[in-house]
Amino acid sequence: MKTAFVIRDIPDLDHITPIIYKFLDKKKDFVILNYEINLNLQNDFRINFLQKKFGNVKIINLYSFIDKGILYSFLSKIFSIKNFEVNFKNLKNEKIYHLSFYKKLLIAFFKKFFFKQNSQLESIFYNKKWLKKIFKILKIKSVIIDDSFYLIYKKAQNIAEVCAEDRIKFNLLPHTCYINDMKEDFDLVKKFEKLEDFPNLITNSNYRKKKLIQCGINEKNIFVYGSARFCPEWFGILKEITNCNIKSSKSKIQVLYFMGIYNNQDLERKLINFLSKLDHINLTVKSHPRGIFSKKQMTNKLERNFIVDFKTPSTKLIFESDIVIGTFSSILLDAFILNKTVIFPKFLIDDNEIKILYAGKGFSIDCKNNEEVSQAIIKYKENKIAINQNNLENFMQDHVYANQDKSTILYDYLNLLKSD
Repeated sequence: MKTAFVIRDIPDLDHITPIIYKFLDKKKDFVILNYEINLNLQNDFRINFLQKKFGNVKIINLYSFIDKGILYSFLSKIFSIKNFEVNFKNLKNEKIYHLSFYKKLLIAFFKKFFFKQNSQLESIFYNKKWLKKIFKILKIKSVIIDDSFYLIYKKAQNIAEVCAEDRIKFNLLPHTCYINDMKEDFDLVKKFEKLEDFPNLITNSNYRKKKLIQCGINEKNIFVYGSARFCPEWFGILKEITNCNIKSSKSKIQVLYFMGIYNNQDLERKLINFLSKLDHINLTVKSHPRGIFSKKQMTNKLERNFIVDFKTPSTKLIFESDIVIGTFSSILLDAFILNKTVIFPKFLIDDNEIKILYAGKGFSIDCKNNEEVSQAIIKYKENKIAINQNNLENFMQDHVYANQDKSTILYDYLNLLKSD
């Protein structure tokens, strides 16, 4: 009997990989199910770490798993993991007169029409019957998926229905460790018609549990566990695998800016431009795929006076920084754990839509404009930053560690999610 971790995007690994690590550590049977046609999980640095350490990380690509019969045999070859980078966008780099171009063109065509939004072809060939067959072959008895996957995609909701029909354990893991209240998140929950039948949902705080109950989810279906991503056991490993070595001293202050897709982009652009003109700092901007730098390039790029970073793990960037500037992303928890000075430019956020839970508690520097951000950096330089350590510790306990023993978080997940 196996536990299945279903992955549909690289960010899912942030909060799922630590639990997979504990499954491997305790020799529990599991499989990773790749549920995205353009994704190669084997390339991820966390999966590489697990593979090197334990050597038996089993990943199955769902769309090519069933290969019996003429049609599924053909589709399994088309949707094989070796073709994960084949799409119309990447065909621009191919030479038209080569035979391989036409082969890739056919693959790109099938991908586009099978997996476009609300595709009838996908719902016909990759339906609940198909899922049931896979789960039966693999002897799956427990399934874990990212909660945002379930909230947004019908195919994830199909997994939940299959599990309910076949009496398979099913749990939703939090997509992030919530350090904000966002109206959009709760609206996604409220759109479900039968919230009393909502699947088992794990969250990281009693604060958020109360919010979810107010949305209509049955209290008995909500489980409060500490964050796997930010627990001490995994965080120590993450520092190791991202090469967080002793930070070398530099003459200028190292400032790291995290872009946010819900930030006011005009004000964000102005703030980055403002910071880039400060001659006493080195500025690195960690790009977001949907941010103002987007995917125009996928390698680190030196702009006028700052670096736009696309690939370096965020934990490593934070470790090497003195000051971290950001708004609502849970990655700021890394900065709090590593005792970095955190600046919150609150003027970038519409507080009618997003409430920042750490704001105003004395362990971040909350700024109303660009000038206040500059003044905060000068205060850091003059060693005049005072942090309310007690409030920080209380916040971490309440919103990250679920007021539980943070040293046993991964073991607690193991006991909850294992199939036996």
